[in-house]
Amino acid sequence: METGYILKRKTWTSKLSLKINQNGEVIVTGPKLLPKTIIDNFVSHHLLWIKKNQKKISQFPKLIDYQNREVTIFGLKYNFIITNQANQKQIVYLQKTQLIINSLTYIPPDKELIFIKKKLAYFFYQLAFKYLNLRTKELALKMNLVYQKLTIKNLKSKWGSCSNKKNLNFNFNLIALEPKVIDYVIIHELCHLKELNHSKKFWLLVAKYEPHYQKFKKILNKSIIAI
Repeated sequence: METGYILKRKTWTSKLSLKINQNGEVIVTGPKLLPKTIIDNFVSHHLLWIKKNQKKISQFPKLIDYQNREVTIFGLKYNFIITNQANQKQIVYLQKTQLIINSLTYIPPDKELIFIKKKLAYFFYQLAFKYLNLRTKELALKMNLVYQKLTIKNLKSKWGSCSNKKNLNFNFNLIALEPKVIDYVIIHELCHLKELNHSKKFWLLVAKYEPHYQKFKKILNKSIIAI
């Protein structure tokens, strides 16, 4: 095999499908008893497609880029730096074009990445939880729709979902995107409260609240690609 992949076996499917998530990971879904050699051949056959679309995804805004020490919040890029200011109570905060991560005390170099990941994960979860809860409530009120529960998750291959129990799930990484794109995702999932499918009726409902939904759909398709 020339490329690795995450395999998900399902009892209900009879065919193989291939997806690349926003992290560039290859996810294969296939029948429970299908031999792995057949799956390996399927992935190998689509290797050029995989490489092409992984490159496309690498250009999509990432919430956190540890290599370049950058974060993207609502479509804007910030460099993050570590300080150890004992007199500063805030641990993570924005300051002009920088995101400050305050350790309060000295962090040894071998512990720094673990510290950064922990603090950024907490900061972004809190930001996502606050923003998505508030914005979803505003849009649901405007659309005269009622949902039961809203959950923020680090979803691997979806921006959002709506269950038949009217529970909404949103991807933690949404806050890297521009607010208008985030609104489209929220509207999309709220419309599923009335139409739990992607029928013509569903898309007409989406268009009622976001006439330019196709533009935002194309933007998001650059990040999560499937065949």
